[in-house]
Amino acid sequence: MNGFLYIEGDSTIQQRYDMFMERKSETERQIKMLQDSLEKINYKCRYYETALTAGTTKIHDSLPDETIESCPYSNDYLNSISSQV
Repeated sequence: MNGFLYIEGDSTIQQRYDMFMERKSETERQIKMLQDSLEKINYKCRYYETALTAGTTKIHDSLPDETIESCPYSNDYLNSISSQV
């Protein structure tokens, strides 16, 4: 398959369609990954903004449970990515 299937005419309509469906699927997967990453980054920005305001990350230890539960990530996960930043 080359990049110029349209030159070959209608006999390649299915191939062209399949090619774009594959591209679409891959692009959607990449967008999902980026959205997930952005959610994590936004959470960490809020986490550290709160810590900066309070002057300590221990502020999060005293937050109500419902605040902590609203975070879509476990404390273990957050700690693991904190050590990578």
